[in-house]
Amino acid sequence: MAFYDSPLRKRAARVMDGTMLLIVVLVVVQVWLLMASVESWLAGHQQVALPAMLLSGALFAGCAGLLALSRRTDRAARVGGTGERREV
Repeated sequence: MAFYDSPLRKRAARVMDGTMLLIVVLVVVQVWLLMASVESWLAGHQQVALPAMLLSGALFAGCAGLLALSRRTDRAARVGGTGERREV
């Protein structure tokens, strides 16, 4: 049970919480951007589509980067918390 009380595991849990919160915020912004760009497109402003697509891609890349960070942190906490060593 010492593994679950380790400071490394607690830090990893805080990183995971923060990462998930940021991902939720980015997804909400991405949905808002989709709604605004579709509404603008339907109003006849076709020049909005390309910048909206590029910004949406950047938001997706940010979410993917945060997901990679959370996976790396979780893996480091599991390996570091059990005393095992990874082979390189």
